[in-house]
Amino acid sequence: MVEPDTQTLLFTCTVTRRQALDAVRVWWGGRLMAGDLRDQARVIECRLKYFPFWRLSACLKGRVEGYRIEYDENSHEKIPMKTTFDRDFVWTGAACDTSALGVLYLRNLFGETVPSDVFTGQVTVPQDEGIAEGKRALKYGAQKHSGIPHITGHKLFLWHPESTLLIYPFWMVRYAYADRTYFATVDGVTGSVVAGRAPGDRFRRIFAFVAATAVSILTAVVWVVVLERSIFRDAGSVSDLDMFLLILAMPMIMLYGWAPVLDAFAFSRHGAEISAGDVYGGYRDSPESLPPENNTATAGVVLGFLFMVGGGLAFYHWRMWPALVAAVAGLVAYVISCTSWYNPAWDKEARRRARNTRPMQREKEW
Repeated sequence: MVEPDTQTLLFTCTVTRRQALDAVRVWWGGRLMAGDLRDQARVIECRLKYFPFWRLSACLKGRVEGYRIEYDENSHEKIPMKTTFDRDFVWTGAACDTSALGVLYLRNLFGETVPSDVFTGQVTVPQDEGIAEGKRALKYGAQKHSGIPHITGHKLFLWHPESTLLIYPFWMVRYAYADRTYFATVDGVTGSVVAGRAPGDRFRRIFAFVAATAVSILTAVVWVVVLERSIFRDAGSVSDLDMFLLILAMPMIMLYGWAPVLDAFAFSRHGAEISAGDVYGGYRDSPESLPPENNTATAGVVLGFLFMVGGGLAFYHWRMWPALVAAVAGLVAYVISCTSWYNPAWDKEARRRARNTRPMQREKEW
């Protein structure tokens, strides 16, 4: 599995068992966790374990070409862009099954290390397979670091690639709450919680759903009033104030306010369990968790909102009861689509590869 000339480095664990448990207790106090988690959680197990990770570092040279789009009032223009690379990048990936750990790559590469050939764990990801994945990830990550929105071509080369097997310590903590078992993983070098599962707060989930629904209905009502005053009123032409609200203010409110509303709906559905690290499922309050594309749900959100506004407008102006039914149906479709639009803890492998790849620090860690 491991080539004889491959360097193996063992990270020295600097975090004690007590420090690891203290870090987990601090994590339990997160704003989305169950309110009584600190008082009711019971630690079942806390063990120090070492896991192997492949590390690939290389100088990436080459170029990335593409374009950005600039819009004006009547058209858009493609502006060519080109970026050259001549810098060091690093990638890490698990060399064994780490699903129980909740960690697929190393977030920290600093710490005291010593050469080691006494690792007794099993390396199940062959070196050639891990390094091949690392090379793909390095090139993919370089494209993302180029800052070019639309990439049309690239020519990238890896100079002096170096592979290393890193043996990294983690404290694995298992605990029980409300007759269910959860876990938390603590970095044995930095002392921070890097992965885990925890029960969410039921009251916050209910409040998030009610608040998101209320904001959506209120926004639709405001749209109905503005449209009715702007289109159907008898007194002359549309005023400057109405045009401002219709053309600028309301779209801006929707643009900046819809993301938190959708996130609140997602939390109301998936927040029964809070997850951290590379853990599938649950809800993770993290800027790294971008929603995957879901055209069907997006269409449901847009069409549902349009039915709410259109049906509400027809009922408000003509008092048509079938229009009110259409508005309610639009609300139901809108809520269902919002709650199924995305799960913040899902992550595409492409994004994970990009996150695993990052520029190296100027000074090596060893």
